[in-house]
Amino acid sequence: MHLILWWVLACTPRPDLSPVASTPATLGWKLVPGQELTYKLHTRLTGATERIIREEHWTYRVDSVDSAGMARLSGRLTAFGVARTDSTGSPSAVDIEPAQEIERERLAQQVVVLYLSAEGRLARIDGLELHDSLPHRLLSLKLPNRAILPGEDWADPALARPYANLLPAETVVSVEGYQTYKGLYRYQGDVQALLESRGEVTAATEQGRSSIALKGSTWWDPDPGVLAWRSLEGELVQSDQAQVGHIQIQIELLDVGLTD
Repeated sequence: MHLILWWVLACTPRPDLSPVASTPATLGWKLVPGQELTYKLHTRLTGATERIIREEHWTYRVDSVDSAGMARLSGRLTAFGVARTDSTGSPSAVDIEPAQEIERERLAQQVVVLYLSAEGRLARIDGLELHDSLPHRLLSLKLPNRAILPGEDWADPALARPYANLLPAETVVSVEGYQTYKGLYRYQGDVQALLESRGEVTAATEQGRSSIALKGSTWWDPDPGVLAWRSLEGELVQSDQAQVGHIQIQIELLDVGLTD
């Protein structure tokens, strides 16, 4: 599929949905050894003059789950593509095919290893540099280990912490993140849980304050206990309120299987 079409599909908003009865829900990963999950990872970087669109497919295998529920997942690249457009969305005249092939080969040699708790806490991620790991980190979603009601929210600073690394460490003055459970909704015949995310990283320099503001949403499939879809957007804003950069990351579950 052409990358521009990928971008259109990935950025199409989900329709308005009717909520299911407001009842408490207990959410969390239900991973088992041998399980394989394939996700589409979509990243869009927008600057003042151009936009870079990147799409990756990764298959994660659950290697083990310990007695405390901590799962070890190893992921490998299965598809890759990238496109560059100008600020209006028109394809760039720059030939990026050689760079795309180099990047595909580089990532194909990598193995990303994630350690995820049943509550969605990311204990560790190995194998990728920070900028490569950002889409994979969306698999980490802190969930209470108890029943929650629609409208309930909780602190999740891990949402914003990776983005603090995009600013000079000595300038960061606060890192905040929160999740809100919106309720259960019926989508395409399945009942899924909707959550909303928000966060902010604030930095102070001699020139004034800068911040990376984050917002996003998540669809969680509580029956198989997996993350079905998630989007997170970040804007870097200077003290004069000028927006200087925008990043949008989306991940979507494509397939779940079980190997021997």
